[in-house]
Amino acid sequence: MMNEYPHDLIKVYHEIRDSDSVGFVASNYTEYLELIEAMSVATEKYLTCQAIQQHKIWHLVNPNATTPTVVENLFKN
Repeated sequence: MMNEYPHDLIKVYHEIRDSDSVGFVASNYTEYLELIEAMSVATEKYLTCQAIQQHKIWHLVNPNATTPTVVENLFKN
């Protein structure tokens, strides 16, 4: 799960909650993917994406030889 949220995320969630608008709901990425899958979109059609700052990790480790332990140790140092 990505932990990068826009600065005004909570503000926008509150605006959606407090508005009289119909048809808008706040959702997280998992909920969004579940909605897409419910529309029968195959996961093979998803575009590749990564968190904005995630590239910094790949400068420090080999993405082709990365394990959870390697990444965990990266953050310990």
